[in-house]
Order: sequence, then C-alpha cells, then structure tokens
Amino acid sequence: MNRHGTVSVTTMAPRVSPGAVPRRAVPSLMVWSLFLLSMWVLGIQVAAGTAADNATQSHRPLTLDEIQIKPRVHQVELDPTGSRIAFLLREQEEAAEGLSLWLQDLRTGDKRRLTTSRSLSSVHWSTDGRELFLETDKSLGRISVDGGRPSWIFKFDPERHQRWAGVDPSLPRHFLVLDEGLRSTDGEAEPHQLLRIDDSGLVETVISSRGSLSSWLTDGSGNVRYLKETVRSDSERTSEHIEQVIFALDGAEPARGTTKREIYRCPILDPCGLVAEDAEAGRLWIRTYHGGDRRRLVSVPLGEGGLDDGRRSDGGPGADSSIVEHEDPEGIADLGQVLLDRGGAPRWVSYDTDRRRWFGLDAESERHARRVRDRFDGASVNLQARDLGSLWIVEENRARLHHTRFHTYDPITGVFRKLLSEERESVERVPEALLVDARPITYTARDGMRIHAYVWLPEHLDVSRAPVVAHIHGGPWNRERYGFSSKAQLLVSRGYVVFQPNFRGSSGYGRQYMVAAKGHLSRGAVQEDILDGLEFLASRGWGDPERRAITGHSYGGYAALGASVHHPGEYVAAVATAAPIDLVRSFRDMDPQITQRNGVAFKDWARPLFVDLDDAREVAEERAKAPEANVQQTALPLLVMAGGQDVKIDVTDVKHYASLLADAGRDVTLLIDDEAGHGFETPHMRSALFFLMDQFLAKHLGGPAPAFDDPELEAYMDGRLRLVGESLTSVLESPE
Repeated sequence: MNRHGTVSVTTMAPRVSPGAVPRRAVPSLMVWSLFLLSMWVLGIQVAAGTAADNATQSHRPLTLDEIQIKPRVHQVELDPTGSRIAFLLREQEEAAEGLSLWLQDLRTGDKRRLTTSRSLSSVHWSTDGRELFLETDKSLGRISVDGGRPSWIFKFDPERHQRWAGVDPSLPRHFLVLDEGLRSTDGEAEPHQLLRIDDSGLVETVISSRGSLSSWLTDGSGNVRYLKETVRSDSERTSEHIEQVIFALDGAEPARGTTKREIYRCPILDPCGLVAEDAEAGRLWIRTYHGGDRRRLVSVPLGEGGLDDGRRSDGGPGADSSIVEHEDPEGIADLGQVLLDRGGAPRWVSYDTDRRRWFGLDAESERHARRVRDRFDGASVNLQARDLGSLWIVEENRARLHHTRFHTYDPITGVFRKLLSEERESVERVPEALLVDARPITYTARDGMRIHAYVWLPEHLDVSRAPVVAHIHGGPWNRERYGFSSKAQLLVSRGYVVFQPNFRGSSGYGRQYMVAAKGHLSRGAVQEDILDGLEFLASRGWGDPERRAITGHSYGGYAALGASVHHPGEYVAAVATAAPIDLVRSFRDMDPQITQRNGVAFKDWARPLFVDLDDAREVAEERAKAPEANVQQTALPLLVMAGGQDVKIDVTDVKHYASLLADAGRDVTLLIDDEAGHGFETPHMRSALFFLMDQFLAKHLGGPAPAFDDPELEAYMDGRLRLVGESLTSVLESPE
C-alpha cells in the first residue's frame, strides 16, 4: 500500500536473453507490451478513483448513530497474579441484554463466560484471586472464578449514602463499603463508618470516624492503621482553619482508636491521601502538594512525636524530613494514579499533561514504563501492572480511536501483543480515516497566565474559513482530557473547528491554577480565558472569528449562558445543557453529599474557590452576574435542554428561566425530559441533544444540516419540546 492508500501491483515478465528471441515471438512481446501499457493506464484510473473514493469517505459528516455506538469491551481487570483478566462485554442480542462477565488466561488465551447480568456495572478481583466481586447501582455480589451462579450479598442503603470503597487488601474474599451516615435537616452528618463484608454477606464495622473518612490504610490483620479526618479549629470558623489530618492509630486494638497520633496535616484545598506504608523504612507514602503548587508523591517519617516532628503540606516546621519521591517531570500536572506492586509498595505513577503518561519509581520500573511511553507515543494510556515478572495490561486511547485498544506487555521479553481484538472488532466502529486528532495547545491569557486547551481541526477544508465551536467542560473544577470525544468528532466532521479550553479553575494543573477562578466563574477571567483562546486560534489561522458558537454541559452550559449575557458580540449562538441559571442557588440547594470535597462541606471549600457564602456582599455580587438576573441582556439564540431527575440542577428553575426569555422575545428552544438525569444517560436524550445541536448550529454557523428522517426520535421529542424558538421552527414544526 502506498502513501496515498492505494495498492501498487508489480507484474514480473519472463527474463529473455538478448539475441535469443525468435522472430515469431516478437508479435507476442508487442502484444504483451501493449497489454502492460493498457493495464498501467487503467491502474492510474483505478488508483485515481480509489483515492477519490477515500477522499470522499474521509470527508463525509458522521451520522448521529455512528458516534453513539458503544464499545463492546466495557471493563478489563488484571488479576492479583498478573496471569488472568476478567472482562465485561456488552451483549448484542436482546435475549442477552446487559453485560457478560468473562475470564481469560493470558498465557493460553483460553476464555470462558461466567455470567450475564442486566444490572452489572463493574467487577473487582478478590485479594486472593479466587472470587470476583460484582457491583451494581444498588447492590454488591460475588461469584467464584471456578463457576456457579452469582450471589448478591449486600444492598446499598441510599439514605445512608453507602458506596463501594474497594477490595480489602489485607483479608482474602472481603470488600469494603463506606457508610457516610444519615444527614439531618440542619446539615449535620453522622460519623462515617467503614464496613467490611465477607463473601457470605457478614458485615462488620472496621472503624467509625468522628468526621469525614476519605482515606485509610489497614494492617495485615485488617485493622485500620492510618486514617485521614477533617478537623476545624474551635476558635475559628473560616476555611483557612479547616485542615485534613492523617493520624496513626496505635495500641493493641488500633481499629478502636486506643491511641491517635498525628502524622501529617494539609490545608483544605490539598486532597492529601494515604498511599502505602513502608514499615521497614519507617515511612508513610502520601499524595499531597507538600509545599508546592502541584500534587506529588511524598514519603514522610513516622517518628514518635506527632506534629512537632513536623509534617505539613504547606512546608511548615520539620518539612525537610519529608521526601518528594516523584512529581511531574514536565512541571505541569498534578499526580494522578499510583500503582502498587503485589507487596503493596508504590511502583508506577501517572500524570495527565496533554496525555496520560506513566513513570516508574525505580530504575528498572522506569525502564519498562519508558517502553510503554515509546510504544504508545501520542496516546493516552491506562496501565495495570503487578510486578516485573508478569504480564501488564495497556489500554490505548487516542482521539482518532472510536473504541479503546487493549494490549499485553511482557516485561521479561519486552513484547507487546494485542488483546481482545476479536471482541473489540465485533461491533461497528467509526473508521480512523473519518476522525481527526485533538491537538494540545497552550496560550497566554491577557493577564499573562498560561492556559491549557485542545483544538480539533477539520482536515478536508480551509480551516481559516471554518466556523468555530467553543465547547466548555463542566465542573467547573474538572478538565478536558485527551481521547475520543463523540461531540467533538461530530462537530469537526461538519466542518467546524472545535475548541476545548481548560480555563483557570480547571483541576489537574495545580492549586494556583484552580484558585485563580475565584470570583470569576460567572463573569471575568474565565470568560476571558475562553475568548483569549479563540483569539489565539484566529492568530494561527484556525477558524473564522465572525462565526463562533459556544456550547457546554453543566457548568459548561452555565458558561455558555453567561457568554450570551456578557459577551454576545463574540458569538452567534449558544447551547446549554443541564445548566444552572444561578450558580450560588444551585450549589446551596444541592445534596451536601454531592457538593462535599475531600470530606469538606461546600460552604467551606467554596470560600477559596468560588465565593464566601457567609459574605452577603460576595454572594450578591456573584448572583448579579448570573444568567437568571440578566434576562434582558441575553442576546444570543439559545438551545436549552435539561432532565427532570437531575439531582444537581432544579429543572423548575430552567423552565422558569426559559419562559422569561420567551416572554422577552428571545429566540429560545427548550427540551425537558422528565425521566432524564444530569448526565443525559438515555440513548433518546443523547440522540435528541446531538440532533438539535446539529440543526441549531447549522442554522447559525452554516454547516451541513442532515435531513430529519427519524420517526422514533420525532416521537420522543414530541411533548418534550416545551419551547421552539425561531432558530428551529422550520425544522421542528410541521407547516399547517
């Protein structure tokens, strides 16, 4: 195959010595030459036609059905010995709807199915590798790897906010559940409890914490040896006087907390967490900022004297006794995942910079991690490894890969092999030729701050004349990551430049990056970061600055609505889905369990990141910037969608806001699905989102508008469309 993607064929003629050809053979040679000439001409025509077909294929817009095809392989988990995997497959037949659980021996390749369930969501290996724990939204179960039927042994109590907390690392065939307790009407919560459940369903309380319990380590007997709690100074009520403290529980019965000794202390915004204990070296491994701006892997001496020996995240007294074991070599990202070996020691760490990359903590582990980085250069990688003597699992994610590719890596031989290719290829996927890569970029905001982002450029047209869609992520304390994006690929296939900024306030780039958005989430620096990024694109010749739209989900939708109020001249239209219309009220009304961060209530962590909810002036200033308070200033055509079961956004607020816009004569289309939640989980809701956004942006940006020929989707939207604005009237309303 040549570089144009067409097949080159070379025909070998028989060798004939000069002077040895009889006269009667000349006509045959002439015929043969003419034949070759004709085939050469025909080959050019065929190659040209094939190239044209490939070009047409690689430029066509994606269909709504294509981008919603789910991967067949749902989850892959390496067993504790590194010799087998458990994996979940989406079943394609209606009779076997749900997920099926399979085992595969990595050496022999032998596979067998254990069970199929409609409600199964994830699977976890027991510590001894003899059982698999099954997780659903409502319950937990187990199944033997030798076969048999699964048994469901624990049912979550939703009123107590119980959730899966991991496999018990110290006892075989046991798992842990975190019980966050009942919450009274005044917001006070019961103590958190860590529950241990064995494979017969027997429940015991491992420890009860007086405050939030978000991190712990157990010893070989299953007792909690270290835990992290949130504490507040009795004399102060500000967030600066709330800290997270790691304690050692000493004594004959440490699970009962006979003696609690302080080991390390970190401020409210440092989500420090326990990683592992090195008892032989007398050190504790934790993830923390530790006096820096980005989260790092740090080891602290256990000592005997508590805080006076000095372990402070902010670099306070005695901080020199702690060791930074690893941090991002590029100096960009917070520490991501930490992989422990079979002995429980940290061996590999990851960082999400422009892509997820892995590093080893010792020379030999790093040598193999470098092999993975080199082999999958340009990809974002998930890694599962147990040691240097057994197989690893490498998950390869790329923006142009519709579905993840799986591989094994053998550290002994250095060989990579494809894994689960047959299962991956058993469902339709969008060909890579139809997709584009996401380009990581950085640019300088107007105040000098460096901002990280991704841009997707259509490859089949002059990008300087292409419309631009700024798609804003939710959170806002979240971030865009490199990988396949159905929404971005749909839009870029329509000829739009897609811009995904990780504006200030986004997580993963350090503490200062995140706190820089305080006071600017409704108007100000966050909106300016987006605009500065769009100007950067224009300076590179990427996108038409006269044709820009802004879209987003959750906080991203809030930012889109905010742009329609505060910067309407910069855009031609906005799409807002699952969006709050008053950020202060939404956070205040949200379930405290949802807004809690690192065991700290929203009211407390909001002070350094958002606003001081006890400061009437700050609250009033923030609410005055909200879309709800600026209906008359809203100037852009809007597409708004929300779910009636959304636990984060009050759908009645969205309905009221949209009605105010309509009464004010604004072009607004509103769809409400009373059964949908915050994530628009149902296929119909997602199809409606993609279809309406497609039509809406085509109206305002001039992209292609596929014909509306789906009766099932039309029936779904009928009755759920509460308002149809001028932008979509011709599409959604039949002529009388």
